[in-house]
Amino acid sequence: MSEHVISNPAPRYLSIVRVLDKLSRKKSWLYKTLKTDPTFPRVLRLGSRPLIIESELDAWVQLQSASAPAARKPRTGFGQRGGQ
Repeated sequence: MSEHVISNPAPRYLSIVRVLDKLSRKKSWLYKTLKTDPTFPRVLRLGSRPLIIESELDAWVQLQSASAPAARKPRTGFGQRGGQ
């Protein structure tokens, strides 16, 4: 008896609603991002349903996290009203 190991499981597809839930974003953000960000995963159509491959979306999120600027410290003292 031989064991079969699946090295490349079938991709998991997310509906647009699930993509928006996962990213905590609105549909208008998604459409703008699809137009302006060439690194964002492309929408595929399975029949009439628009879908995005989950692993591609996860990779895009990782890329965004890695390239995000470090959190800025709040400015204190100079230029603030009241307590100089």
